[in-house]
Amino acid sequence: MDINKNRLDFSQQNARGIPIDSLAEDPVNKIHAFTNGLGADVSFEAVGLPITLRQAIKSLRPGGTTVLVGLFEEQSVEMSVNHLVQREIILKGSQGYNWDFQDAISLLERKLIDIKPFITHRFLPEQVQQAFDLLMTPGNEAVKVAIVFE
Repeated sequence: MDINKNRLDFSQQNARGIPIDSLAEDPVNKIHAFTNGLGADVSFEAVGLPITLRQAIKSLRPGGTTVLVGLFEEQSVEMSVNHLVQREIILKGSQGYNWDFQDAISLLERKLIDIKPFITHRFLPEQVQQAFDLLMTPGNEAVKVAIVFE
Protein backbone atom coordinates (compact mmCIF):
# COMPACT_ATOMS: atom_id res chain seq x y z
CA MET A 1 0.00 0.00 0.00
CA ASP A 2 1.37 3.40 -0.91
CA ILE A 3 0.43 6.79 -2.29
CA ASN A 4 3.48 7.03 -4.58
CA LYS A 5 2.56 5.97 -8.13
CA ASN A 6 6.12 4.92 -8.98
CA ARG A 7 6.30 2.56 -6.01
CA LEU A 8 2.85 1.16 -6.78
CA ASP A 9 3.89 0.50 -10.40
CA PHE A 10 7.10 -1.14 -9.16
CA SER A 11 5.10 -3.30 -6.77
CA GLN A 12 2.74 -4.35 -9.56
CA GLN A 13 5.70 -5.62 -11.60
CA ASN A 14 7.93 -7.07 -8.87
CA ALA A 15 5.94 -8.21 -5.87
CA ARG A 16 3.25 -10.70 -5.00
CA GLY A 17 -0.20 -9.62 -3.98
CA ILE A 18 -1.96 -6.46 -5.01
CA PRO A 19 -0.70 -2.88 -4.92
CA ILE A 20 -3.17 -0.53 -3.25
CA ASP A 21 -3.26 3.21 -3.88
CA SER A 22 -4.61 4.36 -0.52
CA LEU A 23 -5.48 7.77 -1.94
CA ALA A 24 -7.67 6.29 -4.67
CA GLU A 25 -9.34 3.39 -2.87
CA ASP A 26 -10.19 2.16 0.61
CA PRO A 27 -7.32 -0.17 1.54
CA VAL A 28 -9.31 -2.07 4.18
CA ASN A 29 -12.11 -2.87 1.71
CA LYS A 30 -9.57 -3.83 -0.98
CA ILE A 31 -7.74 -6.23 1.37
CA HIS A 32 -10.97 -7.85 2.53
CA ALA A 33 -12.13 -8.21 -1.09
CA PHE A 34 -8.78 -9.76 -2.09
CA THR A 35 -8.98 -12.25 0.80
CA ASN A 36 -12.64 -13.16 0.20
CA GLY A 37 -13.67 -11.30 3.35
CA LEU A 38 -11.17 -13.01 5.65
CA GLY A 39 -8.59 -10.25 6.10
CA ALA A 40 -4.81 -10.44 6.29
CA ASP A 41 -2.89 -12.69 8.69
CA VAL A 42 -0.34 -9.97 9.44
CA SER A 43 -0.12 -6.26 8.72
CA PHE A 44 2.81 -3.90 9.22
CA GLU A 45 2.25 -0.25 10.09
CA ALA A 46 5.39 1.44 8.78
CA VAL A 47 4.26 5.06 8.38
CA GLY A 48 3.55 6.23 11.92
CA LEU A 49 0.15 7.82 11.34
CA PRO A 50 -3.05 7.15 13.31
CA ILE A 51 -5.04 6.45 10.12
CA THR A 52 -2.55 3.85 8.85
CA LEU A 53 -2.54 2.12 12.25
CA ARG A 54 -6.33 1.89 12.20
CA GLN A 55 -6.24 0.59 8.61
CA ALA A 56 -3.59 -2.00 9.50
CA ILE A 57 -5.73 -3.30 12.37
CA LYS A 58 -9.04 -3.27 10.48
CA SER A 59 -7.52 -5.15 7.53
CA LEU A 60 -6.78 -8.23 9.68
CA ARG A 61 -8.59 -11.54 9.98
CA PRO A 62 -9.77 -12.55 13.47
CA GLY A 63 -6.67 -13.46 15.48
CA GLY A 64 -4.39 -11.52 13.12
CA THR A 65 -1.34 -9.49 14.11
CA THR A 66 -0.38 -5.89 13.43
CA VAL A 67 3.31 -5.10 13.84
CA LEU A 68 4.19 -1.48 14.57
CA VAL A 69 7.34 -0.46 12.74
CA GLY A 70 6.65 3.21 12.03
CA LEU A 71 7.54 5.86 14.57
CA PHE A 72 4.59 8.02 15.60
CA GLU A 73 4.98 11.76 15.99
CA GLU A 74 1.74 11.81 18.01
CA GLN A 75 2.19 9.82 21.21
CA SER A 76 -1.53 9.02 21.54
CA VAL A 77 -3.71 7.39 18.90
CA GLU A 78 -7.49 7.28 19.19
CA MET A 79 -8.94 3.93 18.16
CA SER A 80 -11.55 1.37 19.11
CA VAL A 81 -9.93 -1.06 21.54
CA ASN A 82 -13.10 -3.20 21.44
CA HIS A 83 -12.13 -4.16 17.87
CA LEU A 84 -8.90 -5.62 19.28
CA VAL A 85 -10.75 -7.60 21.93
CA GLN A 86 -13.69 -8.80 19.83
CA ARG A 87 -11.49 -9.98 16.96
CA GLU A 88 -8.61 -11.17 19.20
CA ILE A 89 -6.14 -8.93 17.38
CA ILE A 90 -2.51 -8.94 18.47
CA LEU A 91 -0.76 -5.56 18.43
CA LYS A 92 3.02 -5.89 18.53
CA GLY A 93 5.76 -3.29 18.76
CA SER A 94 9.05 -3.68 16.93
CA GLN A 95 12.22 -1.69 17.50
CA GLY A 96 15.57 -2.23 15.90
CA TYR A 97 17.19 -5.26 14.39
CA ASN A 98 19.04 -7.92 16.30
CA TRP A 99 18.43 -11.34 14.79
CA ASP A 100 17.20 -10.88 11.26
CA PHE A 101 20.44 -9.83 9.54
CA GLN A 102 21.82 -13.37 9.67
CA ASP A 103 18.53 -14.75 8.33
CA ALA A 104 18.54 -12.20 5.50
CA ILE A 105 22.17 -12.94 4.60
CA SER A 106 21.41 -16.67 4.57
CA LEU A 107 18.45 -16.15 2.21
CA LEU A 108 20.67 -14.11 -0.13
CA GLU A 109 23.54 -16.63 -0.02
CA ARG A 110 21.17 -19.48 -0.86
CA LYS A 111 19.69 -17.36 -3.68
CA LEU A 112 16.18 -17.79 -2.26
CA ILE A 113 15.46 -14.10 -2.73
CA ASP A 114 16.69 -11.55 -5.24
CA ILE A 115 16.84 -7.99 -3.96
CA LYS A 116 18.47 -6.47 -7.04
CA PRO A 117 15.19 -5.31 -8.61
CA PHE A 118 14.37 -3.36 -5.45
CA ILE A 119 17.55 -1.27 -5.61
CA THR A 120 16.39 1.37 -8.04
CA HIS A 121 19.14 3.92 -7.40
CA ARG A 122 22.86 3.56 -6.72
CA PHE A 123 25.21 6.30 -5.51
CA LEU A 124 28.92 6.51 -4.78
CA PRO A 125 30.04 7.56 -1.27
CA GLU A 126 30.76 11.09 -2.45
CA GLN A 127 27.13 11.31 -3.66
CA VAL A 128 25.53 10.55 -0.30
CA GLN A 129 23.91 13.98 -0.13
CA GLN A 130 22.28 13.39 -3.54
CA ALA A 131 20.97 10.05 -2.27
CA PHE A 132 19.38 11.68 0.78
CA ASP A 133 18.01 14.53 -1.35
CA LEU A 134 16.31 11.97 -3.59
CA LEU A 135 14.82 10.12 -0.63
CA MET A 136 13.50 13.35 0.90
CA THR A 137 11.82 14.48 -2.33
CA PRO A 138 8.07 13.83 -2.17
CA GLY A 139 6.89 11.53 -4.96
CA ASN A 140 10.42 10.35 -5.73
CA GLU A 141 10.95 7.25 -7.88
CA ALA A 142 13.19 5.41 -5.41
CA VAL A 143 12.25 2.05 -3.96
CA LYS A 144 15.59 1.34 -2.29
CA VAL A 145 18.75 3.42 -2.55
CA ALA A 146 22.20 1.88 -2.19
CA ILE A 147 25.56 3.51 -1.54
CA VAL A 148 28.06 1.53 -3.60
CA PHE A 149 31.64 1.24 -2.44
CA GLU A 150 33.94 0.20 -5.27
